[in-house]
Amino acid sequence: MAGKYTPLKNYLTALSPSQRDMTLSFEQIERILNDKLPPLAYKYQAWWANQKKGSHVEAQAWLDAGWKVDTVKFKEKRVRFRRGLRPNPLSPFPHREGETCMDCLDDWSNNVDNLCQVIHPLLSLLRGEKRAGVMREVKEPCQPET
Repeated sequence: MAGKYTPLKNYLTALSPSQRDMTLSFEQIERILNDKLPPLAYKYQAWWANQKKGSHVEAQAWLDAGWKVDTVKFKEKRVRFRRGLRPNPLSPFPHREGETCMDCLDDWSNNVDNLCQVIHPLLSLLRGEKRAGVMREVKEPCQPET
């Protein structure tokens, strides 16, 4: 990826692997980029979303470096990055360094609108039910089936 956000990717990549988080001011990021952040970055949480899909080229920079945005404080003009998923092209389930599958699942579930809508079809598939792909609306937390 060559482009405006490559210097940010390089900066984050060069940080010590033992460093778990990094808070940068918007001004510091602009110095790293040698360019201004777009006005949307100063107003909208969605600009800082950890999404590679779509037109989020800025997110691709920090995600490819193995980091993700943890919090954005617009009044203070600061963003906190933390080590995200360790890039590992050989693993379909990459983990953060030093963390377990459950840690990753906890983090992932916090970013899914309704984890139950993902889990129920998977459980149905494992049980061999014919309607495994049907997503049902779940309004309450999952309860173990008896």
